[in-house]
Amino acid sequence: MTSPLMERPVAAAALAASSGALNVWAWTSAGQFATAQTGNSALMMVYLVTGDWEHFAFSAAAVLGFAVGTFFCGWAIRSALRRNKYYTTPILLFEALALVVMGALWVTGALVANDLTAHIYATIISVLAGAQANAFHKEVGKSYSNVAPTNLVQSTAAFLSLAVTTGSIGVGGTNEHRQNWVWTGRFAFTYSGFLLGAGSSALIAWRIGWHFKVLSGNAMAASGWMLFVPAALLLAMATWAYSWQRQRIDPDPAAS
Repeated sequence: MTSPLMERPVAAAALAASSGALNVWAWTSAGQFATAQTGNSALMMVYLVTGDWEHFAFSAAAVLGFAVGTFFCGWAIRSALRRNKYYTTPILLFEALALVVMGALWVTGALVANDLTAHIYATIISVLAGAQANAFHKEVGKSYSNVAPTNLVQSTAAFLSLAVTTGSIGVGGTNEHRQNWVWTGRFAFTYSGFLLGAGSSALIAWRIGWHFKVLSGNAMAASGWMLFVPAALLLAMATWAYSWQRQRIDPDPAAS
């Protein structure tokens, strides 16, 4: 039996690409992270110890936002499953439309682009990342993370270690040996997606003026265009998922 659509390696890599792009926007615009919360947790404690209460609040809000997104996405998933409905397309559409609205408000000047609004945006992105992490965290039945590259690097190296140190002869035989190489490639592919998304966003940032948080005027406002890159990617994935409505789409909730 083939894997559900959102458990396929290409879906994992695309989701990771959207996360990488959003993380670069948050760093260049607000000086904090948005998808993985390891960096924000460390920054939160640095600001706490140094008494920088403003930036402590920004970092803490992002961590809390991620938790809120995870919580409510879990509730939405269970609600959809009880009604025997798919949840993949609505979640991807919600993320994409939220980013489109945010980008439009930013680039048109309808929302003043400054340090405060950049931090608010970073928190909203953290909410979206929490939802994405909760909804789509399985690849071919195995847990992974499309918002935290640390997990991807660790998993890639762990399976590479198994592939290199476990011979093709013995318990499990050739098939086990081959599967270790397959999983090494899958996690490396997903990590490459994160890097590609981050690199594409960084390229736009570099062309615009890079550190928007220390600039003013058009340079900072123009950074809103960076939000349309992950929005377009998520919208394309939502369209792809919708075209599969009569087939297996959502990750298997019973998979380990």
